Parts: sequence; C-alpha cells; structure tokens
Amino acid sequence: MRCCLFSPFICCIFVMFSLIVPLGCRNITVQHGNQMVPSSGERSLDMHERAYSYFCAGYFSMLERDWENAVNNFENAIQWDHSSEKIIQHLATCYFQLGKNEKAIYYMEKLAEIKPDEFSVRYTLATLYESVGKSKEAIREYEYARRCKTTKLDDIFLADVLYRLANLYINEGRMDTGIACYQSMFDMKLVTDPVKIYYEIGQKYFEKNDIKKSPGIFPESKKG
Repeated sequence: MRCCLFSPFICCIFVMFSLIVPLGCRNITVQHGNQMVPSSGERSLDMHERAYSYFCAGYFSMLERDWENAVNNFENAIQWDHSSEKIIQHLATCYFQLGKNEKAIYYMEKLAEIKPDEFSVRYTLATLYESVGKSKEAIREYEYARRCKTTKLDDIFLADVLYRLANLYINEGRMDTGIACYQSMFDMKLVTDPVKIYYEIGQKYFEKNDIKKSPGIFPESKKG
C-alpha cells in the first residue's frame, strides 16, 4: 500500500466528496392564497420546506460545479435549518472549491461538534488546518482522527494521518513523538514497502545533526 503521497488539496477533495450523498431532491409544492395564521407546527413545516428548496437548488448547482450559486443557496438553506449535517457538509465542500479555506474550516468545525467521532470529519478538518499553516490545530485534529473508529477502507488515510503527524511533530522539534508516529504505521501494518519511510527518517536525523541515532531505530530497517 502506498501512503503519504497525498497533498492536503487532494485529501480534502477526496474526503469532502465522499461526504456527498445523492439525495434525489423531490419537488416541493407550497400552497399560496389566503390562509389563517399558521400554527407552530405549520411554521415548522414551512421552515423545513424553505430549507429543502434552497438545499435542492444548491445541490444541483454543486453537481454542475457552479460553486458560487451552490454556496448562496446553501447559505440560505442554513438560515432555515441551522443544524443540518448535509447542508454544513456541502457548504464546507463548496467553500473549499472556491479556495476559501477559512470558511471551509468554519463549517467543518461545526460539523465536528455534531459528529465528534467521525474519522473523515476530523481528517478533513486537520488537512484544512494544515493547508492554512495552523500546525497546532492540525496536530490536534490528526490526533482526534487516529483515535476514531476506522475500517479497512480508511487504512490509506490513517497511514496518511500518522505520516503527517510525524512530520508536524518533527518540524516542531518533537523528534521522539514524530518517530513514534512512524512506528505506529509499522505496528498497524499500514505500509508494505517501508523503504521510503526509512529513507525519510534518516533524512530527518541528518537534518537534526543526530546521525548516530538513525541506524537501528527500527529493527526492520536493517533487513534487505
């Protein structure tokens, strides 16, 4: 399995689009004309219909890659349904596509509050933080992500989480913590060809002027 080859941009694209589920928006018919003052239940239904109408408009704009119109419609939808996970997900995706990463982060943070144990949410938020240079926040979210429940389908992204964590820790001068992240990749059998990783570890020690520590840091590195 190849790992550590994703850029933050590609990671976000892949994970964000994995959050988009075709919804089969149905037509909504709203009756007009003289009506009595609606009850609280009727007002609630009206709010739902308004949110759904804007959501459908935004969803179809998104399918056409019309990100500006999609954002406008989703922003209108969120005014009528403040806690909809799907609206929040799609707003984050569209803002990311528009290059407005801070806005994408804002909505991914809201989604993380709703789904704190969702691997894809934490992973996406971490890569967004990393893309805007917020290393401490990225580390926090990658650490959250590695503790989330995952499936075999997530292994390549989990490997990427550990790889990015290792590099972030090492860049902050926390060499031992970074090396421990590399070690986790081997312990969890997330990589099948470790040569690239060993080479990078050696480079890190060389950059830190600590060459003596490099050989044998992992017993497997002596093989072959």
